Amino acid sequence: MLQLIIYSMTAGLATLAGALAVLARGPLARKTIARLMGFGSGVLASAAFLHLVPGSVERSPLAAGWAMLASLLLFIGIEHVVVVRAHPHRAHHEISSVETIGLVGFIALAVHSLVDGLAIAVGFRASPELGLAASAAVIAHEVPEGVTSVSLFSAAGYSRRLTLGLASIVAMATPGGAFVAWFWTAGIGDQTLAFLLGLAAGSFIYVAAADILPRLHEERDIPAFLYLLLGVAIPVAVLFLE
Repeated sequence: MLQLIIYSMTAGLATLAGALAVLARGPLARKTIARLMGFGSGVLASAAFLHLVPGSVERSPLAAGWAMLASLLLFIGIEHVVVVRAHPHRAHHEISSVETIGLVGFIALAVHSLVDGLAIAVGFRASPELGLAASAAVIAHEVPEGVTSVSLFSAAGYSRRLTLGLASIVAMATPGGAFVAWFWTAGIGDQTLAFLLGLAAGSFIYVAAADILPRLHEERDIPAFLYLLLGVAIPVAVLFLE
């Protein structure tokens, strides 16, 4: 439980740090954001494929498959809802193309943070190793998420105070989701645990592959790819340390 508190709160504070960085200093350089996102994407993909997917499939292959499919469909749906008036071939990270965000963008980010908290909780329910891998993946991409939150809310025309308030709620949704999921999952069976691990894995894979990687390709920044490889190395190290 102590590990859950430490890692989930760290994730929430990382999101808040990203938001405050933008509010205090103005928009970060595109290359800086790309490199942060590359690192986060590497950790997410590596943690999903090396830790969460095997842990889920080991407990129930069918439940794992259904959960990952459901998670992918959920986030595809969220993506389409958030980009309500953006160019149909652009993702929501292209902030300048978004004309109307408001409450929908806030809900989408909060749901994403709640799923991150769920990933941490079910990871620790499965094993300390899975919990550590899930936590590392969540924390690694929370700073870019904080940057995205402020960018979205600013694009919606919100004041600095309201933007900070909404970004804080998004940040605290991760530890909040982790705490609720921890008590909610007490005594669950292997099949349910497999499904929840699969949900977390599917969300990690979607965010890494469909949300972040297209941005990296657009930037054509070689160091961003190196940051991605560095991110991949972290769950690999956790695997060998186990």
